[in-house]
Amino acid sequence: MKMHLIATALFCCSSFVSATQIVYEPFDYPAGTSITGQSPDGGTHSWNYRATASGDVTTVTPASNLALPSPQPAGVGNSLQFGGTGETERINIGTNNAGTGSGVLFYSYAIKVTDLGKITASQLVGGFNNDNSTVGSTNPTVIAATLWVQPTDNTVGDASYHTAYNLGISTTSGAATRVFDLADTYSLGTTLFVIGEYDFSTGFAAATSHLWIYSPTDTLPDTAPTPTVSGTVGATSSQTNLLSFLYYQNNTSSANSFGNNGINVDELRIGTTWTDVVPEPASISLVSLAAASLLTRRTRRIA
Repeated sequence: MKMHLIATALFCCSSFVSATQIVYEPFDYPAGTSITGQSPDGGTHSWNYRATASGDVTTVTPASNLALPSPQPAGVGNSLQFGGTGETERINIGTNNAGTGSGVLFYSYAIKVTDLGKITASQLVGGFNNDNSTVGSTNPTVIAATLWVQPTDNTVGDASYHTAYNLGISTTSGAATRVFDLADTYSLGTTLFVIGEYDFSTGFAAATSHLWIYSPTDTLPDTAPTPTVSGTVGATSSQTNLLSFLYYQNNTSSANSFGNNGINVDELRIGTTWTDVVPEPASISLVSLAAASLLTRRTRRIA
């Protein structure tokens, strides 16, 4: 009976942690492997490229796992590195309210910017996309809850001046909904943890986006606090069907691109709730301790 209770408790805890999680991608692939065609879950969700430029997104060495805030579990496998001119990579996330309903989507991942390249104003990193086709010759243009990087020195064409940056988010990929966190400036090589939200709970026409930014020394809250920064309201008809999540690279031009392999990301999670992208290992530990306690009692009674 007690063993049954232990199994039930463990099952319930694991179900709670990942009940509505869509994707967990630890980038657990051999170092140097192109992400194209890879899948974290046996093919249910797979990475595919857009654009024809060379410069595949690749995984890097295990030593490059990025630090995560508490209580996030330590990173698994390797991490992803991209930047410069190359292919945009996206992973399918299923059909999310195909133009008819409302809802919320979250993503989270660790990020380290090491080379701002020739960014003249700002450049996007990634977000939700309205397409999940396997290949394509042009870069996506419809992107929701888009994460942006903005150098604090916008000297055109001289990367030596790009040593720090701000982060921001936009509800769409257009400049009109883009808002930056100007209160915080980050140096190159700083590891951060970002949580993005696309909120279309009142319909796509009134959709908004929110961004939370944490350092590895922070403790993540159990529920969503006030966002670090929020994008303004904005939607287009094309954004009513969110089918993938992408990491962006410019197709053929390096005029407004990160430096080659200038972005490092790790531990991507996508879901429909805060707890999908901020797992609670503490809860699992409590259940494990309870299970161990019951087993100890049972062993003593047998003895």
